Amino acid sequence: MWPVMFRAFFYLWLYRLILHPIFWIVLWFFSFFNKKIATGFLLRQKIANAYPWLKFAKNTKPIWLHCSSMEFEYAKPVIREIKRQNPAQKIIVTYFSPSAQRAVEGFAGVDFACPLPWDFWWVVKEFIDYHKPKMLLYARTDVWPEVTVQCLLHGIPTLLFSATLTQTSSRLRVFSLGFTRWCYSLITKIFSVSQSDQNNFKRAGIERNCLVLGDTRYDQVLYRLQNPKVLKNIFPTKNSSLRTVVFGSTWPEDECVIFAAIEQLKNKNLCFVIVPHEATAAHMQNISQHKIVRYSLFNGTLKLDDVLVIDQVGILAELYTHADLAFVGGSFKKNVHSVMEPLAAGNVTLVGPYYENNREAVEFQEINLKGDSSRFPLLARPVGVIKSSADLTKYLSQLSDVTAGELSLIRDEIKGLVQARAGVTRKLMNKIMQEFS
Repeated sequence: MWPVMFRAFFYLWLYRLILHPIFWIVLWFFSFFNKKIATGFLLRQKIANAYPWLKFAKNTKPIWLHCSSMEFEYAKPVIREIKRQNPAQKIIVTYFSPSAQRAVEGFAGVDFACPLPWDFWWVVKEFIDYHKPKMLLYARTDVWPEVTVQCLLHGIPTLLFSATLTQTSSRLRVFSLGFTRWCYSLITKIFSVSQSDQNNFKRAGIERNCLVLGDTRYDQVLYRLQNPKVLKNIFPTKNSSLRTVVFGSTWPEDECVIFAAIEQLKNKNLCFVIVPHEATAAHMQNISQHKIVRYSLFNGTLKLDDVLVIDQVGILAELYTHADLAFVGGSFKKNVHSVMEPLAAGNVTLVGPYYENNREAVEFQEINLKGDSSRFPLLARPVGVIKSSADLTKYLSQLSDVTAGELSLIRDEIKGLVQARAGVTRKLMNKIMQEFS
């Protein structure tokens, strides 16, 4: 008992006196050189002698959700479900990165949004004393020790949902393992995505409070596809002999491979849609060196060998529903972007060599589809890995030979695999209601 208490005391004051102050000072230093970090400091400044997180009504007893940035995608279906079950329940969402501000503040169901207070005990205590939250739900990974400690001291349940912990995570390394064990043992309940995640939490010595539940992001992706934005009527019909390939969230490193392959695929019953991850003027100018047409200027129907570049943000999920095959970018740069949306749309999805950061890219690569793979062996798995333009050319050449009927069967099977992983949000809310209501 005493060794456990001593370790908890040691890690708490190590964090309070050394780790978090150093983290804050380093961020402050880099704020002079990085606009995004500087914005984070500006968002947390006092306005009229009050912190921004004290601008909401007092003592509303909200449910508090925290996400770092893109983790908000995991929180969206949870917010909808809370409001569905209890429309009067107040919801506060905090975020760490300024890049999440617009998405969080504009989301229906969020009653109040603000940056997460710096993780100093007196600041966090003031936040909790002011709002008196019923519980705190962490989305995915972004757990803050002082926030969790203060919730524990105030009798507020803390839950981590859609939680992941990979074997290669830095949190499991020798020098961080003890701190990881202490920090995560403070959390009331951890709802992990898979059995492998739970096993890794156990490796870290966190077993008592961990339960496998699944990933709420599947529910968000399917909701998005069921509530699509309107696109121009420019795509071939599904029974057309022309195949549409969508390259999503691409970077210049991806586009070098893509355009090299396109040059080898003339008259192959293919048309192409490229969606840059950042449609900046410089990026668009670089792409415009090739023979392309911009979405904003295009009013016809895609034809053989057309290369359409999307210069509008926020419609990638809808574009995947018109694809016969997808490629997800970042995978020739450093880390692949999410493959969940093209998979949910039923696409065989290609990634480049840098894909191991993405759970679904790894998981779905191991699944064999039930169709006749003798005619199209490269399309026999939901996710395929390519390492060069020659690899991409082989996939696209095979795609051009697949019939509409065969594609329909592939699409339906992949959609079924995704839908089988949905429904986690209601399971999560049922667990919360059973244990913490």
